Amino acid sequence: MKIKKHAKSKTQWFNVAVMAMGIISIVEQNAHFLRENFGDTGYGVFLMILGVIGFILRTYTTEPIDDK
Repeated sequence: MKIKKHAKSKTQWFNVAVMAMGIISIVEQNAHFLRENFGDTGYGVFLMILGVIGFILRTYTTEPIDDK
């Protein structure tokens, strides 16, 4: 399996880490909204559903992007 040039770039990995921190910050700031509207159990179910969706999408992805 070939690794693209940008995947080897330390600068790109740094940028991915910064984006992830931004996303985590936004989610953390708005988690209270989800918990207030769905309750603690509903919030947990919401996060599990997101995980299941990601899992399902991954099972349907069988070929690399380059082959599409």
